[in-house]
Amino acid sequence: MLGLSLSAQMRFEGHISGSCGNEQEKRWIFEVRQHGLTPSLQILETIKAGNNLLALACEAELYWIREMVRLGYPYISKTCYNTQCT
Repeated sequence: MLGLSLSAQMRFEGHISGSCGNEQEKRWIFEVRQHGLTPSLQILETIKAGNNLLALACEAELYWIREMVRLGYPYISKTCYNTQCT
């Protein structure tokens, strides 16, 4: 999964607990756990506070989505700021 957040750790914990994320994300986490694995958090980029913060963050998120798809990773998240999660 890939996405932007104001608090990556809180969002990650929400995904792991099942309290946030879409049905595909929840199903993926369930399947990962069925194989005895645990998802982990890796922060790919941090955007500094300033003007146009959300626009810059969405631009960075789109870049990383495209990069991961280019590298062959499946993509199941929604693009740009999901208000379900922090």
